[in-house]
Amino acid sequence: MGMPGFVIGMGILMLAFWLLILAGIGFLIWFIVASLRPGQPVPPRIFGETPAEILKRRYASGEITTDQYEDMKRTLEEPP
Repeated sequence: MGMPGFVIGMGILMLAFWLLILAGIGFLIWFIVASLRPGQPVPPRIFGETPAEILKRRYASGEITTDQYEDMKRTLEEPP
């Protein structure tokens, strides 16, 4: 490969590293701004399960009773 190939390869790796850092910072800024806007929540799918899916999983695994599940489900379905 030689020295010029090594220098070019390292340059490409450094560029990719900094692009990833900048993309991460951009995503963080977008998330913070989107979180602060009233009436425009960040879609729950960005970071995993929705509250309803978490509730179903907890009920299915036996963490909560049927009464607790029904009560929490009604709470989730109420408009804010």
